[in-house]
Amino acid sequence: MRDKLKYDQYKELEQKYHKIVSSIANVRLIMFIVMIVSFIFKYYYFHTFLSIIFGGSLVLFVFFVLIHDKYYKIYHYYLQCCIIIETYLDRESGNWKNFLDSGSDFLENCPYYYRDLDIFGDYSLFQYLTICKTLGGREKLRDRLSNIKFSSHQLKEEQDAISELTNQIGFIMDFNVLLSFYDGKKIHLSKEFSLLKGYKTSVKRDFIIGIICSVLCFILLLLSLTGMVSIRYFYGMFLFNFMISVMYTYIFHDEFSKLDKFINSYKGVNPIFKKITSFSFCSSKMKKIQKEMEKGVGSGLYLNKLDAINSLRNNIISSFLFNGFFCINLFLMHEFCLFLKQDLDELKRGIIDIEELEAMISLANIGICFENKCMPVLTDKVGICFDFLIHPLLGEKVCVPNSFESDSGVNIITGSNMGGKTSFLRTIGMNIILMNSGTYVCAKKFSASYFKIFTSMRVFDDIERGISTFYGELLRIKDMVSYVNKGNMLVLIDEIFKGTNYQDRIYGAKEVIKSLNTDKTIVMLTTHDFELCEENNVHNYHVKEVYEGDKILFDYKIRDGKCDSTNARYLMTKLGIIKK
Repeated sequence: MRDKLKYDQYKELEQKYHKIVSSIANVRLIMFIVMIVSFIFKYYYFHTFLSIIFGGSLVLFVFFVLIHDKYYKIYHYYLQCCIIIETYLDRESGNWKNFLDSGSDFLENCPYYYRDLDIFGDYSLFQYLTICKTLGGREKLRDRLSNIKFSSHQLKEEQDAISELTNQIGFIMDFNVLLSFYDGKKIHLSKEFSLLKGYKTSVKRDFIIGIICSVLCFILLLLSLTGMVSIRYFYGMFLFNFMISVMYTYIFHDEFSKLDKFINSYKGVNPIFKKITSFSFCSSKMKKIQKEMEKGVGSGLYLNKLDAINSLRNNIISSFLFNGFFCINLFLMHEFCLFLKQDLDELKRGIIDIEELEAMISLANIGICFENKCMPVLTDKVGICFDFLIHPLLGEKVCVPNSFESDSGVNIITGSNMGGKTSFLRTIGMNIILMNSGTYVCAKKFSASYFKIFTSMRVFDDIERGISTFYGELLRIKDMVSYVNKGNMLVLIDEIFKGTNYQDRIYGAKEVIKSLNTDKTIVMLTTHDFELCEENNVHNYHVKEVYEGDKILFDYKIRDGKCDSTNARYLMTKLGIIKK
């Protein structure tokens, strides 16, 4: 991964430009000191010589300010690249669990599988994948991880786009660097347009007033410089213009506040537009996004012009000068209203595409971070088949791969505690989610039909609603049974009905197995109740343990047939709960 992402080259360049920037900053400081000292002492000693020194140091100071800005931007680019690559290295090493954005806010009133399969929340798939910096991008990624249903054609289009992005490391790096403008700002770009609701537009009269006042001020300046009129007329007009601008800002205070917030929110999008349109893409979806972005470049440039004018307005000195000469507050409002009429729709479309790209690049991280990966095949026939499938979050180097194939029906997995039964269920569920999001899965080969996912794994009681753990499980099972024959189902149940007595558990589990055993359903069920393995039309699998002295070892492999051993007594004895 380190070599693939060229971390050492980026780090070397970052250190190189850091030294250059530091050196320029030191020289700039020296020039500033020389300039100040020569300016003070030229009135007392060596006036001509120190005046020359002052002028030279002033020119050099300005020069080094400009050079410093240029090289600082280069240094900042490589610094951001190093930070971004380090997040990819953290994904490889397991330190991704310290990433701040876990998507926990998406867990409220969510489908059960969000928690059961670790799709959102602490140590989740979302936390591992996300590079999103805007709230809209996060929502796009949430939607893509919500088991959406694409047609075969749509899924292939999404897969081609993500496959292409996976191989465009340079583009991904640049996109992430530009996107860092929004890091920590918690801005929902596609919803910020609501700020403009009820916006009072500038009338043509305001623009004409601004033109007349600016022309008069300029004419009076020329006349005063030629001695035709007193300079006081120019000063009077200058102050008049400034007062008009101040009054205009006061009258349209709410509008200018919205304008400030709007420009500050969107001024970071134009560099992203330009970067996307400068790349050469082959996939149909990326070409479509690029074409829409090309329309947005014009709106981004217009927005940059507005930002430049607004910066002058918000600076005390430049606001006084430019409003006195040109009434820029009036022109800014007029130009902004023109922008809303002519360019806003193109900006909106481009913003939606940026948020979509955030989600797509997040999904492409599977392709970037894993060697054991493939693009899955969506099948029409109900079934699932994979070779060397691993759990995306357990680490490629340590996770044990499994191969498995199932048509519709019930698959029962028995075996010892800690043998990997539940992890196997989560591995299947999470990779199905990845397939339906349009990205890679963590396997050498993977094919499956589309399934609506039902889970009963992490079941908790709810004191506020008066729901016990067992009743909570019943509600989940009821949802599964109610959906039978409505569509394809993948049902993942961990230790069915463990919250009730043995007789009721066996009876209830057998009835559930009969109800869910249809030609549109694949059931993956773990249990310690061997009686369930004797049911008709079920397929049995198991995990196995090995004892070496006082140690118990697992290989985490799924094998055919039911389990013929248990380890509960051994574990209780080892922990001193029961005596040997």
